[in-house]
Amino acid sequence: MSVHPLRLRRIQAFVSIAGGDLKGAKLLAVEARAQAMFLAQQAVEKLLRAVIEADDKRAGTTHNIGELASLLSSRHELYDRFLDFNDLSGASTRYRYPTSAGHEIHPPTQASFANTLQEIDRLTKQVVGFLEQQQLYRQV
Repeated sequence: MSVHPLRLRRIQAFVSIAGGDLKGAKLLAVEARAQAMFLAQQAVEKLLRAVIEADDKRAGTTHNIGELASLLSSRHELYDRFLDFNDLSGASTRYRYPTSAGHEIHPPTQASFANTLQEIDRLTKQVVGFLEQQQLYRQV
């Protein structure tokens, strides 16, 4: 199977940028958890976009993990795994803007967020393994 080089570069870039977002989330996890939650969401989104690109589909502009996952077949081996992170979809605004009543919503506890970061680490390994099996990714 021949794959266009641009598609391979995009997949590689999505995984690489996701790694940077996850690193940023880990660095901010203690002191700025609201911002870290946003970066965690971004990491998952970019991993999902890499898998969507691997299926030779286009994701559009949404940042909602559930909507993006729906672009995959419900039988896709990573479909349910991505849906596990759908709760992060609102992280770009939920913790970083006040509610309409002017209240702040506080992010999950540090321990809970640490578990989320560990799960994203596991997801990253699963995505990389999937992409390597498809011969669409190689670690550099």
